[in-house]
Order: sequence, then structure tokens, then C-alpha cells
Amino acid sequence: MKKIRVRPEAHEIDTKARCMVPKALPSSWEHREHTGRDYGIDMTVELFKSGCATGRFLLFQIKGTKAKIDRKSKSLNFDIPVNTLRYSELFIVPLLLVICPVNAEKPIFYYLWLQEYIKIVLDHEKPFWRKNKKTVCVKIPLENRMPGDEGKLSFIANFPRRLYDWGQVGRIQHELMWIVDWLKMPHTEELDREGLQKALRLLKEVQDLHGIFGDKNWHWAQGMRRHFVEPGIKAVKLLLRGGPYSRKEVESMNPHSQISTSVTERDQEILSFLIESQLWSSAQQTSTILVTGNDYNLKRFEWQHTGDHDF
Repeated sequence: MKKIRVRPEAHEIDTKARCMVPKALPSSWEHREHTGRDYGIDMTVELFKSGCATGRFLLFQIKGTKAKIDRKSKSLNFDIPVNTLRYSELFIVPLLLVICPVNAEKPIFYYLWLQEYIKIVLDHEKPFWRKNKKTVCVKIPLENRMPGDEGKLSFIANFPRRLYDWGQVGRIQHELMWIVDWLKMPHTEELDREGLQKALRLLKEVQDLHGIFGDKNWHWAQGMRRHFVEPGIKAVKLLLRGGPYSRKEVESMNPHSQISTSVTERDQEILSFLIESQLWSSAQQTSTILVTGNDYNLKRFEWQHTGDHDF
């Protein structure tokens, strides 16, 4: 009697892959397989840290492969359905394409953050990809490998929180500029102090935006905090304390500040002006944090010239 094969080998490979992928994740992370109809998401991963919830999630579409991965190559080519890519654009939570070699000696997988890859690569290199009838070839960097890349996956999973905090930066910057402009107008000393206290609260609120500044390994964000936010906080504290100001105090506001060697402790008007200028600059540059952090042309430039990418 002729055997009737009802389950394709591809299904068997993907099932094995879905069993292997969780083993390549940290044991503290929780994974939940989707048991309903498959529309492009096979697994949801919730990230925990030291047993505590982080509010960070990842969506996985898992594909198994029996092919041997060429580790000498920089990337892995994969033909992904156009519908899957367009489906990923409906989500704020990052959706990752996960490729799992099922014949590997130890559980391992390679991943690609689809929404970010679309914005930085596909929309530029294949601008008409949405008109493809079936698939689009994507290149998965082999450096995107688990286990061993937990920090980057955590950064990717934090995207919705970053998105929320970018909105807070816009609100704070608007309020901050209004206050700084108000401080320039002639009014009583009491109003001056009240405005400075409000500016201090707003700058500290920016500093405490965990979605942006909470990742110690995100060097860009830490640089923004050191060069713009923290100098503004120091400037407000000096203005609230009042003079006389020392040259050393003014220089310590910002590591990049340069004061003429002719300025002495007796030049209190100049030192006061420099402190006020730092506050105005920090308020203005808050918008730089918002703009550059969401500049996909800049992100593409960095990827092309330095290889740095989030996807």
C-alpha cells in the first residue's frame, strides 16, 4: 500500500525549530507559543530581569532550516513572504524573523528585527518591494545570534517604551523653552526662582526617562545625557544657589565648555551669563535628542559606513 504523506518535511523542521529556540533564550525569559491559526507570529517572548517584569516583549516568526550556516559569511539570505513583512508593520512591538538551524549541535538561532530592517534597508534598496507578488530576499546579519546577544534583544524589546518616552521629550522640550524664554523677561526675583525650579524638575524628568537613558550600553543616549541634560541641571542648580560663582564651577558644568583664560573670579557678570547660556543651550538641545534619535536617514548612514545597526 502506498504511503500517504500528510505532513510536509518543512512543517517537521519548523516544529523542531520552535522547540529549540526557547533553549537559546535566557531561562529567566518567558516564552508563549501561539496555538491558534498562524498569521506570521509563532511565539511571544516576555523579558524578565532578576525575577521582575520589565514590560518588554518580542514577537517571533520562527523558521527552521537543515542547511549548514556558513559562519564565514556576514549574512544569511532568506526569502520572506511580502505579506509577513507588511503584517509586521501593523505592530509597535518588535517582530523578529528567527532562523533556527535544527541540525546544530547546540540550540542557536539568528534573528532580524523586521520593522527596523524595512525602514533602514528595504525601503531604500528595494523601494517597490510591497508590489512583489510573493517574497522579498532579506539579509540577516550573522552577528545577530542567540545565545550571546541578550543585551541587543533587550534593547529591541524596549522600543515601545522608547517611543513613548520620545513623546515625553517633545512635551518637556516645549515646556522648557517656554520657561527659559520667560526667565529672560523682566520680573520679580520670586518668579525667577519659581521658573528655575520648574526648569530643574523638567530637566530631571528628561534625565529619568528610562526608555531612552536607562540602557547603560547605549552610548549615543549616554552621550546626549552627559553633553546636554546634565550640564543644564548643573546650570540651574548654580543659578538657584546664586553667586558668587567660581571659574571652576562654570567649567565643570560641561566637559566641552571653553572659557577664555582672561576670565577671572571678579568677572561675575560673565560667569553668570555663561551659566544662563548653558541652561538655554540645554533647553534648546533637548530637541536634538528627539530629532537625531529618530532620524532614519542618519541610522542608514551609520549602517552603511560603520556597520552599526539596531535591526
